[in-house]
Amino acid sequence: MSAKWFKFGVVVIKIKHVEWRKGVAYYRRRVPRSVQKAFGNSGLFFSLKTSDPKEAARRAQAETNRLDREWSILRSKDYKAAATQTQALGILRKHDLKPGQWHEYDSLGLEPDNFMGELLAQSADEERPAEGIMKERLPADLRLAADLFYADPREAFQLMVPTFSEVVEKHLYFFPKRADDPQFHRSVSRFLDLNGDLVIDQYRRDHGNGFVRDMLLSGLKSETMRRYLNQIRPVFETARVELEISMPNPLARLKIPLDNDDPDNDRGSFTVEQIRAIQKRCREINDQRRWCIAILSDTGARLSEIAGLKKEDVRIEGQYPHLSITRNDVRGLKPGGSERLIPLVGEALWAAQQAFKDNSTAYLFPDFVKGGKINSNSLSGTLNKWLVEQGLRKENQPLHSLRHAIRDRLRNSGCPPDAADRIGGWKRQGVGEGYGQGHSIYVLHSYMLKMLEVEKQSEQGTWTNLKAEYVLGPRS
Repeated sequence: MSAKWFKFGVVVIKIKHVEWRKGVAYYRRRVPRSVQKAFGNSGLFFSLKTSDPKEAARRAQAETNRLDREWSILRSKDYKAAATQTQALGILRKHDLKPGQWHEYDSLGLEPDNFMGELLAQSADEERPAEGIMKERLPADLRLAADLFYADPREAFQLMVPTFSEVVEKHLYFFPKRADDPQFHRSVSRFLDLNGDLVIDQYRRDHGNGFVRDMLLSGLKSETMRRYLNQIRPVFETARVELEISMPNPLARLKIPLDNDDPDNDRGSFTVEQIRAIQKRCREINDQRRWCIAILSDTGARLSEIAGLKKEDVRIEGQYPHLSITRNDVRGLKPGGSERLIPLVGEALWAAQQAFKDNSTAYLFPDFVKGGKINSNSLSGTLNKWLVEQGLRKENQPLHSLRHAIRDRLRNSGCPPDAADRIGGWKRQGVGEGYGQGHSIYVLHSYMLKMLEVEKQSEQGTWTNLKAEYVLGPRS
């Protein structure tokens, strides 16, 4: 049976094992000889219960991933060890016991009677009677269960490799902020639903590629897929580094198909005319979300950098108003020059002034701080949706394109690349850029003012000295 080809956006992929009968999709697949003894020797044929090609492709791929996962484990040299470990843990759960728990019982002078009874019963031998528990007579799973129960907690860990969900718990111990991140939990749930909760070193490259394929079939954009992978990949690194498990990271350097909205595939910039329209609408609504957008529009900063600002990091008085972008308790920063000073000019200065009014909190945008953190992904979605509803952006112009636009605007006004890098927090080029204190706020401020002056000249066809106006902020 030939495979079907389906197109999703700009990506064309081949979906195997789909057969159509009277407009309904069926899944057909031969069971390999290597797993027929454990899985059965008949072929698989069942309805996918859909007539929609895209849904059929998604369901067929999910079945293929599930079967590949199970057959991979059956073929694995470590299958027996993994199965024995699973069975041993099942025995302990049956007796309401945990690995390394003997010390708790011993401190109370107790014994787990039912568990002891099973160990004694399995040690019995009519031909060779013996008193007590004979470890060598126990089946492998019960022997491992006993080893786990009576081991020191550290020894218990060395006797078994944790499952993915157990590593997730360890990961949250080292990175507690992830516990409150909805996207992290969505990513973990999606990965587990597709690949199952295996012993962590049983995952292979196929599991990672299957994860990408499943997200693609679900219609997720490449940027969203990248975020999901960036949530799961560090879990495997925790297993490798913190838990010292010898294994490759199955999600390392996975390839993600690009789509039209991918930031590395034609993400557009805003024109000056579009930016002026956005700024005008922000002034008309005049609330926290619009102030945030206005600051982004004339600074080119990242959304999280602005949304997580503390008032103490904002200087709206003096000759050179500016933002101090530093790490704080509600958001971190990207490496490579993100800590910096950004001049406040134009609409960014106006918005910062508005945000200070009647604000008695520590944060410039208190509405964005929930439970001691900001959810940049949720905020980004909300602000992007508003721009779409207002007709202020095109398909390939997400909010982040304001950051692209500031680079174009600085370039068009003659700002040197090294100064533009300093303003935008881009990685600075050249060995010499790593020396010295960098540009003073006076120099950066002058470049930002020059940008606005050049744009105003272009709009009006005349040169106007706007320094006084833009130091104070444009008047409505």
